[in-house]
Amino acid sequence: MSELLQLTINDVKQEQGIWFLDINDEGTDKNLKTTQSKRRIPIHSALIDLGIIDYKNEIEAAGKSRLFHEIEPYKGDYSHRYSKWFSRYLDRYEIKTGKTSFHSFRHSFRDGLKGKVNETLLRALLGHEKGDAHNAYGSSSYDLQDLKTAIDKLPTMHKK
Repeated sequence: MSELLQLTINDVKQEQGIWFLDINDEGTDKNLKTTQSKRRIPIHSALIDLGIIDYKNEIEAAGKSRLFHEIEPYKGDYSHRYSKWFSRYLDRYEIKTGKTSFHSFRHSFRDGLKGKVNETLLRALLGHEKGDAHNAYGSSSYDLQDLKTAIDKLPTMHKK
């Protein structure tokens, strides 16, 4: 959650024709949990179809610097208030269980790609630590096209 909420419009980038989120700690109010958290995550085709790039452009045209500018930090943490709001949202729509939280998105992402991409690539996309120093730098060591191919294997309910 923190990684997403601290994104700036400059963290939504395009390289080789591929749109991606640049998860980094560049800036005064950005933090990462580990060095493996620094990574590039291609944006799923369904999100592009739904207008995430148009949204980024609108925010930029409005002169805002953060992608989710309406979320204010609490004691330097962007996720504190949003986490509480999200929990109330789950309660309001009666979809909260003992196992649901914002972190459930990570679990669903992992489950959706498990068996479709190799484990090392999946861990890099998630920003999880690896078992050896060779792979200790997030997804930056992976070709962006390989990462995009992996992301787009995630099933969606979105129809073009």
